[in-house]
Amino acid sequence: MDYAKTHVRSWVYMVSIVIALDIYVFVGNSEVGTLRIIRLEEGFGFVASLYLLLALLPTPLYSVFPSTPGKALYTQARRAIGISTFCFAFLHASISFFGLLDGFAGIPFLDTRYLMLLGCGAIALIILFFLAATSFDIAVRLMGSWWKRLHQFVYLAGVLTFIHVTLLGSHFSDPSAFWPMLFITVAFAFLVLEAARLDKKYVAAREERAPRFSGVFVLCCVILTVVFMILTSGDSALHAGHAGHTSATTTSVTP
Repeated sequence: MDYAKTHVRSWVYMVSIVIALDIYVFVGNSEVGTLRIIRLEEGFGFVASLYLLLALLPTPLYSVFPSTPGKALYTQARRAIGISTFCFAFLHASISFFGLLDGFAGIPFLDTRYLMLLGCGAIALIILFFLAATSFDIAVRLMGSWWKRLHQFVYLAGVLTFIHVTLLGSHFSDPSAFWPMLFITVAFAFLVLEAARLDKKYVAAREERAPRFSGVFVLCCVILTVVFMILTSGDSALHAGHAGHTSATTTSVTP
């Protein structure tokens, strides 16, 4: 166990590198031109969102189910998962911004709603940068109690990423497909666990007769229901626009 705890972060980094290379090689051999750029940024973005969920999961999981095995390894690996999340998100953002939008020159061609969703992703990326930059032992020692306060912003990054991915990601043009269903299922599982954790911490601690799932759980269900209704309402233009919009923008700003 000591050997695994010592090397688990290295294993996470190695797995992340393999995934990144796999995406690059697979897409590079199967797509060309603008479509290749689109598929690369989609792949890196989707992996980043899954990694973020994995980084968020330990706290509610082991709070609700403290006897779940693997706690020591998972907790030890969490910082490496968080740093890998930022790396994948940075690759996604860089390819989108410079490869599809052609940098700042492409921004005037985007509508307000699209810009707002891009802004959600940009803010999440900035948060992930600061979290990754302070995910080292020396930062924990120097920052003291402020370290934990800063890293609470991971939840804001999670919310912004969820909005960005579900309402802008081209994968979600068909919510019934495998990857959207996987993402929504994992997100739902996380929200259920987080609702149980918050109820246990803030409600049950003060009221012994409080239900296991109270208002927090209901709120989470409402949020997911609204998002699912948006995704299935037939408003696929925004998702389709992720490819069409960026392709048109690339064409418009390229001499």
